[in-house]
Amino acid sequence: MRIITTILALFCMSSMLSQTNTRRCGYNIVEYLSEHCPSMFYVADMNGRNETIRGRAEIDNSMSHATAKILNGLRPLLDELPYERKMTDEKAGDIYEGKIVMRLKPEGNDTSAYFLMTYNRTQIEFKIGMNSPKSHIFDKGNPLDSDLSFDHDELTAEKAALIENIYSQLKHKSDCLVIDTVFTNRSGGTYDWLSASADAGNQTNAQVLLRPVNDDKEMRLWLRDILNSIEKIGRCDELTVSIQTQFKNNKETGITILLTYRTSGVFNIYDMAFHKGHLCMVRVRAHGGENSTTIPKISDIVDHLIGEDIPPLELWNNPPDEYIDLMEKEMIKQTQKVNAMVVDTLFVSNDDDGHVWWSSLNKRCPTRATMVISPSIPSEFDALYKLSFSLLNGSPNFKAWVSDDEDDYKMLLFMWTDKTGHHHAYIVCYDLVYQQMFIERCDGEEPGDICIPHYNHKWFENSK
Repeated sequence: MRIITTILALFCMSSMLSQTNTRRCGYNIVEYLSEHCPSMFYVADMNGRNETIRGRAEIDNSMSHATAKILNGLRPLLDELPYERKMTDEKAGDIYEGKIVMRLKPEGNDTSAYFLMTYNRTQIEFKIGMNSPKSHIFDKGNPLDSDLSFDHDELTAEKAALIENIYSQLKHKSDCLVIDTVFTNRSGGTYDWLSASADAGNQTNAQVLLRPVNDDKEMRLWLRDILNSIEKIGRCDELTVSIQTQFKNNKETGITILLTYRTSGVFNIYDMAFHKGHLCMVRVRAHGGENSTTIPKISDIVDHLIGEDIPPLELWNNPPDEYIDLMEKEMIKQTQKVNAMVVDTLFVSNDDDGHVWWSSLNKRCPTRATMVISPSIPSEFDALYKLSFSLLNGSPNFKAWVSDDEDDYKMLLFMWTDKTGHHHAYIVCYDLVYQQMFIERCDGEEPGDICIPHYNHKWFENSK
């Protein structure tokens, strides 16, 4: 059940937000992308009459023309937007990208509205802005990263108490962990909040609450209380609300709510999130103004407190020398068979083929490949499979997987990155129908870049 979407939809349909065509279309776009993209996030930002709905979705380019197919599905939704003027621009070829810009008709109490979408083979980004929101911009970073200061007027103590009471109720739960801490701005870190003038080494006093929440009903009640408190305060320039929802494989995987306001001369930040079965709330009170505040990503805070810190991303290491020797000898063995066919080629990025592995999707990604196809019996593939994994056992820092969901062929894929950042792969396919073995060695020619299309028998038509 989509708990987060349900509650957010109720929030947006409340008296605090009139359900205009623009807003309705915005959330329809969110729903469509969450269903058709492997992962995405969207953020709803509100400050007085200013509002944005913005998001980014990844594209699964293992499918041919994946971006074009998603855009075709979006077009009916985009046509429902009440636009006065529309501009499209698309570039094809090795670099496939485009954008759609619309000037929308203001609805309800809106004074201005617009829609912006950019896309390429890797992702789709969109933003709907109403009343030209001054508090937020759509950037390339984490959606809650901000180098802007919020120039709030004072929120009355009565309204601020509605938020503070929610925090106090959680703090006094018997199973709630309460931590007084200091956040430090470190170069290269990721943050939910980082003020423009926060210098490296800047420290921010904060209090963190952490409580396990494994019951959907309890999570629903907490969200309801937060949103009800926001609704009671009403839409005003004195309070900024940012709600982010994340999706993975059409399932909501997290929600983050960021509230900022000023009261009694103090700038208050409440950063709240549900992550890995825990509810976490961070409170920062900046007495000297918001320019000194730093808050790390709340998911990182939770990971640290529950002992599941995510280590820095490492490049896949080289597989054992024995494995490379095995694969090289196997390619020679298959090449020497009667009726074997061998092809040396150069792959370059294109949007016509699905891909086994495609990195740096908007670049040429030149990739050298040597391929051999030859008659074979199933036991040959099975023996190679067992020996490969016996050699790779205990060497986890590279990627290896076997396809077992196809009726007519099996595939092994071993990928790694060397110390210079170049990507490499061995691919072994066995065709159960024609009893043929296909082995491929691929090497990206530029660091970080590689493209390996799915197997195509046409590659061997000119080698006979």
